[in-house]
Amino acid sequence: MRRGFDIQTDGTGRNPRTLRNKALHLSRAILEPRNPIARAATTTDVFNAIAEMKRREMIGLLNDGKYWTVSEIVGRMKITQPTASKHLLVLHKVGIVTVLKHGRYRRYRLNAQSLRPLFDWARMSKGKWNCPLDSNCKRPS
Repeated sequence: MRRGFDIQTDGTGRNPRTLRNKALHLSRAILEPRNPIARAATTTDVFNAIAEMKRREMIGLLNDGKYWTVSEIVGRMKITQPTASKHLLVLHKVGIVTVLKHGRYRRYRLNAQSLRPLFDWARMSKGKWNCPLDSNCKRPS
């Protein structure tokens, strides 16, 4: 055989790379359904906006009451500037942060009042959390 043209097979005469690619394709088809469950947009309400862990982290950072620039947030959270801007835009659209334009900079601050629906829901559901999930104690209805 000429060098560079010899194809190693697994004894069946088939190229193992082709078999591996077919197996990967089949596993993706099984694991990734074509019609995933519809999900609400992140900007529909506070609950969807804080579903992302980085946004919750950002809310914790902005919780001190002062205005932060995007570069300060990027430096503190160790994320890229486009990522921070994307998350801040989502938080701004649902009203979790307010924006103050100062020259060419934008400064962001937490609007704690917008988190009221979250606190109301947590207060309402608190009675259901008195028992550990794996226990058999009676939960209030």
